[in-house]
Amino acid sequence: MRKGYPAFLCLLLLAFIFSGCGVPQEEYDAVAVELDSAREEIKNLKAELATPEREKIENLEAELESLSASLAQIQGSNAALQEKVRELENKLSTPVTLAYLFASRGEGYEFAINIPVKDYLYYREKSRPSWAESRTRSNHPYFLFAQYTSMATDPNDDHLVDSVVRQLNEALVLAFVQSVTYTGDNVTASVDEYPRYPVETLFDREGDCEDTSILLAAILTEMGYDVALLLFEEFDHIGLGINYPLEYGNSWIYEGKRYWYLDTTGGRSIGWCPDEYAQTSAYVYPVK
Repeated sequence: MRKGYPAFLCLLLLAFIFSGCGVPQEEYDAVAVELDSAREEIKNLKAELATPEREKIENLEAELESLSASLAQIQGSNAALQEKVRELENKLSTPVTLAYLFASRGEGYEFAINIPVKDYLYYREKSRPSWAESRTRSNHPYFLFAQYTSMATDPNDDHLVDSVVRQLNEALVLAFVQSVTYTGDNVTASVDEYPRYPVETLFDREGDCEDTSILLAAILTEMGYDVALLLFEEFDHIGLGINYPLEYGNSWIYEGKRYWYLDTTGGRSIGWCPDEYAQTSAYVYPVK
């Protein structure tokens, strides 16, 4: 290969130096020509090897500079985006103070609780059961009850339910829940059935019978009471019952326990219920 030329020529020169003798002019000229040829070949070989590599390096360096510039731009945008995310998180973590005014036995009461927006949005996005879908699938009502119960006993909102419990005694709880504005799901959620978690009902301050029943179940369970959801299938109505020492009223028995009706959307006391419910049977499902 031509790469052997430099070594060969060096050996020739060394031989001339150490031999102390000359060579014929024609041989010298031939060697000089060969040397020049070898030098040119080496030069060409270096050019062949260096030029593409140099171009590649230059191209890589240009790409690196471009990527570095893009990275710096991305980092700047990312920093700005992260700052906006932090601002949004701070806003979502900021609690909204909700004040409630209600009356009981002719006297007015008020209290307030703080609900972070992120907690409210968490439950807004959380899955929930559908009574209409449950009937379509021919599920037993107790299957739906189990899901409603899990909504009332969800541990993630215990701190908010507890903030209500700390401010209300047992004599005022029913009156407070009854003060929640009754609004049908078709108005507030644009669907026929939209059961709300307690936090949603507290935040929206409105709901229908199932919403107020779930809210009252959560509060009374936190207080240590034995309550049960009541389903009046004929009337597509869900209410709440409480196992309580009462002598008169409307109640339904489940496994030897008597659960007295709680009117969550009206203004009546424990044990009262509309006549149509009093004259029919009901599914009973204890909240545990």
